[in-house]
Amino acid sequence: MEVLTNGTLITSEWIDIFREYPPLLIDISIYGTSNEEYEKLTGVKNGYDLFIRGISLLQAAKIRFALKGILMNENYKQLKRMEEISSAYSSENFRYSYELVVDRQCTNAPRTYEVDPLEGVITEIKYGVNASMLKKRGKELLEGIDEDSYRDGMLYRCTIGDLAVHINYLGEMGPCVECGERGNVLKEDFNNICARFEKFKEEKAPFGYKCSGCRYKAFCTSCPQTRRREYGNEIIVKTKDCIVAELKYLYYVYNLSIEELKDYYKKNYRR
Repeated sequence: MEVLTNGTLITSEWIDIFREYPPLLIDISIYGTSNEEYEKLTGVKNGYDLFIRGISLLQAAKIRFALKGILMNENYKQLKRMEEISSAYSSENFRYSYELVVDRQCTNAPRTYEVDPLEGVITEIKYGVNASMLKKRGKELLEGIDEDSYRDGMLYRCTIGDLAVHINYLGEMGPCVECGERGNVLKEDFNNICARFEKFKEEKAPFGYKCSGCRYKAFCTSCPQTRRREYGNEIIVKTKDCIVAELKYLYYVYNLSIEELKDYYKKNYRR
């Protein structure tokens, strides 16, 4: 079992529960490096202090957890500091994302915080976060190695409906955190719900699907389920996701400089 949380509500009582029922991993989102950033982005007063309290308790109790940066206009320049916090408290790899999608009420409110694609990629490059992994991926592509090629032709290139499920506090269970199709483990048999999710890993990409055969796919984090929630259709691709993947590809595979990336972006995407 993995636990997804922002860490602000973790207290000694929760530590006792985690000791009794140890999760495989606690996955914690980090939204900033100050109380001011937390309050602006989440509405939680003293949110950063509460977050630090939570991860300090987990560290002291030797409970496994990882941090994931949620990058937005107000905090993306703190990416390196977020990684430093992760390294100081956790031995797990730091992850981050600047992909924002519509919220559960299907409003576009999160979009007002989106980082410009070029700024996001340049920040990632400047701070060297996950650089070794991305350079390795670029080198493999130049050598014709694609570990995910076995999923070519499929709509989902991830492990949806295969390795794990997501259960929220209401007992609603889906094949991943993003999927809107759910059963309820408080009302239905767990195995019967899982059986309904088998279809996802077998779903073929439709003819003309833009992502099929895309050269940038190894650097892409676009998710069909988030697109379904946003556009009502899994195959409608968000342009920003494509731009981010393309810029990363040009840098890590073809070794364009930051200045060359800026020129390319200005020429092709800034009208």
